[in-house]
Amino acid sequence: MSEQEVPSFQFAVDFFPQAVMAMPADVSSFLQSHTRIAKRVWVDTHGLTEDPIPLRHPWLIPHILFGLLCGICLWVSPRLSRSPDGKTGGKTSESVDRFMNFAGLFYCGMNSTALFAHIIVQRQTEGWSLWRVMAELDVAFTGASSACLILAMLCHISEAKQWQWKPQVPPLLIAPLLIAVSLAGFEWTLPWVNEVVYIVLSVTAGIAVIAQHTLTFGPSYEKERLWMRRARLVGLLIVFAFPVELFDSAFLGGLLPDAVSLTFLGCNLALLCVWQVHRVKTHRSKGVKSV
Repeated sequence: MSEQEVPSFQFAVDFFPQAVMAMPADVSSFLQSHTRIAKRVWVDTHGLTEDPIPLRHPWLIPHILFGLLCGICLWVSPRLSRSPDGKTGGKTSESVDRFMNFAGLFYCGMNSTALFAHIIVQRQTEGWSLWRVMAELDVAFTGASSACLILAMLCHISEAKQWQWKPQVPPLLIAPLLIAVSLAGFEWTLPWVNEVVYIVLSVTAGIAVIAQHTLTFGPSYEKERLWMRRARLVGLLIVFAFPVELFDSAFLGGLLPDAVSLTFLGCNLALLCVWQVHRVKTHRSKGVKSV
């Protein structure tokens, strides 16, 4: 295997071009020159293909596989609306279950497309290409998973406050809608589409999870508190992923994982915490002791 160097700062340029262009030139130049250099690994296929296959950022593969596992856990998680005898509970709980399950499903879609956008398919930034399609699908599935989490948390709050509010948006349509928005944003060069779909919805989902816990937890919900404390710590990992890489590059010589790896890990652990909180709620609603 041989290696070719590729700047890791390219991730932000590829996925969030408007945010990068909005940076002052000095800041952009500093970040580009002080972030880690990634290694492109060429895999010998032993004659199955004419040339070796280049893999971009192969160290993300464990994070993507872990993300798929976390998404599957939330996708097939127990349902709040199911009572111990198997009968369906209230409509609001049904909405929570549905949005939580689809959040997990779309998270699996995000990681599946990330495998191609970040590792397998080579970057082609000019015009339409398989890489561009995978990148936009990655963005759309990320936004769809976040949107489902937001709606699930709003349903939780509505049920706790007895507002009986139920969103009328079918969760199955959220991903196709955001896929269309992402692809149209690239085709027509619409500004800030990726930033809104990916960053704004993800940040809003985190805020919604914290708001739901703050507004609805009870004095005996110690296990929920424990998982939410962990979720907040994980949130700090995501927020400070880029500063950690800058510090590591300046003083530790690449000892720590890069910002992309930390972000992937942080998102996976955050979803794992959300799944555990949902699991604890489900067991409590059924009178089952959780572990």
